[in-house]
Order: sequence, then structure tokens, then C-alpha cells
Amino acid sequence: MDYQDELSDEQQSDVGKESRQHMQRQLDDLAAVMGTEAGQRLVWRLLESTGIYQQSYTGDPASTYFNEGRRSIGLMIMADIHSDERCSHSYFQLINQKRED
Repeated sequence: MDYQDELSDEQQSDVGKESRQHMQRQLDDLAAVMGTEAGQRLVWRLLESTGIYQQSYTGDPASTYFNEGRRSIGLMIMADIHSDERCSHSYFQLINQKRED
């Protein structure tokens, strides 16, 4: 039996509402960070260190698993960036700035 099966419809609705509020708060936090040049540089550094645009495979299983775990975090951050228009806009500004540099 699933945990949510034991909850009433009203309780399930409350859980869903809290989950949406939590996600919105996370996106608001990311948008605040991405809304500053320093925050954009920080996010860029984090994304670079996760190796999202690099191959994870190294030939050594342990190293490959480590790289893939790190990359997974980067992909999660990218998904958050692209799921919020404010963050996407800031991210594309950052990419354009990097091209100019």
C-alpha cells in the first residue's frame, strides 16, 4: 500500500500544494541568484564543474559512475533553469556574454 493511498483527498491536495510551493520557492531562489552577474558566474562555474557537456565514460567503472553522478546534478540545475523564464533569460544573457569574452 502506498503512503498517498492512506491520505484523504484533502490531505493529498495539501501535500500537492506544499510540493508546488516548495518547487516555486526553489525556482524563485534560483531566479534571484541568476538575476545578478555574480550569481550567473557562480552558476556557470557550477555547471562547468559538473561536466554536463562532456562524456562521462572513462573506461573505469567507478570513475564513470562518479562523473555521471556529477553530471546528473548539472542536468538537474539546467532543467530548473529552463523551467523558469526568468532563469532562462539570465542564462542566455550569460551565454552571450561568454561568447563576447
